[in-house]
Amino acid sequence: HNNIATAIWRSVLSPQLLFRAQAYASLHKADNYSEMKMNFENVVFDTSTGFKSKVNDYGSKMSLVYKPFYWNELKVGLEYNNYLFFNATMLNELDNGSAKKQPELLSAFFEDKISIGGLTLRPGLRASSFDGQKMLFEPRINAVLKLWSGTKFKAAWGRYNQHIVSMNTQEFEFNQFLDYYYPLNNGLPSVSEHYIAGIEVPLNRQNTLSADFYYKDIERTYTFDLLQDRFEVFALSEKIVAGTGLSYGMELMWNGSFGKLSGWSSYTLSKSTRSFPHIMNGKHYNYDYDRRHSFKAVLNYQATKRISYSTSFIAQSGVPRSIENTLQMYYMYDALTGQMIYSPQYTVAQKNASRMPWLLYLDFGLQKQIVTGFGKDLATFFGADESYLVVNVYNALFFRRNVLYYLSTGDLGLYIPMGDNYLPTVSAGYTIKF
Repeated sequence: HNNIATAIWRSVLSPQLLFRAQAYASLHKADNYSEMKMNFENVVFDTSTGFKSKVNDYGSKMSLVYKPFYWNELKVGLEYNNYLFFNATMLNELDNGSAKKQPELLSAFFEDKISIGGLTLRPGLRASSFDGQKMLFEPRINAVLKLWSGTKFKAAWGRYNQHIVSMNTQEFEFNQFLDYYYPLNNGLPSVSEHYIAGIEVPLNRQNTLSADFYYKDIERTYTFDLLQDRFEVFALSEKIVAGTGLSYGMELMWNGSFGKLSGWSSYTLSKSTRSFPHIMNGKHYNYDYDRRHSFKAVLNYQATKRISYSTSFIAQSGVPRSIENTLQMYYMYDALTGQMIYSPQYTVAQKNASRMPWLLYLDFGLQKQIVTGFGKDLATFFGADESYLVVNVYNALFFRRNVLYYLSTGDLGLYIPMGDNYLPTVSAGYTIKF
């Protein structure tokens, strides 16, 4: 479950000087357990995994915006985060390591917005220190150039550090839908350089077509090898393995309207790979969350002044997965309990060599402005200007199951598809606008 709270204060110190302060808290907690029984050569193996996680983030941020000239805007600021991370793993009912970390992140940032004619430049620099380590610098710059007839050319570059990594627990829990996070207290952060370029062309006064291209060079990233022997009792740091990666792709997007019909649609073609020394001898493989094709569309039809209909559609190619057909036993002696830990793990010659089926989602919506009745009385009670009845139908394509993973039946040689959209859902309520 998640709990979030934030407070923002803005102040105009002078016509050229603006001050903004923010305090926020984000509290996250998760606990996931799975168990699976397998019959292999007339021997029954009962294997289980458990992951517990807690992430708390208490932060504050303040910034000053100074406008010395009409063509120049300077922004400086400070940000402080106090984290709490707790992670615990369990294999076959035996503890496989846990860790509690409470790092701090102190950051300072600077940005200069310069507008000269049709060119806008935004160079910036971010400096940060994670948990008392040495200060690291992240330069970045983006530019927008206005060309003929409203056409815009956009470009950006930046170098980014990440001191928190996502644990790849989905490799051990077949029903894993949550992400768990771990801080890099004692090592170098993940590092990547981003390159982005794009062009936006107005087709007419109501419609715009844009194309964006990106390339991400991941110089250093991390994954967890939870099956390796632990060197520290109740610690996960020694199970982190460093590697590299690449991500690149393009997006085409339309945004606009035709009469009473308005909305946007986009198509994305992308590829993302990773490389780690302990996986396939360091060869690049498709990243776990790589989706080669993605199409999204949102349309709204304003039938009358008070009634509008909407629909959204998503079609995405499936993520890569390792469809294993060979079972290998993993053994490790636990000196604390005096027991031999065993865990049957499926193996495959090439990681993520298979693709899951396409995912399809279709939703419908109705919004009607209320002028009488309960909805209008509710708006009047709260002093709102408008009230709307909103009805949504989600997962209209439930008859076509979206497969998220395949459950192996062992010696039967069958794989049972498991999905998430077995039934449609309907919601109705009131929305008030002030």
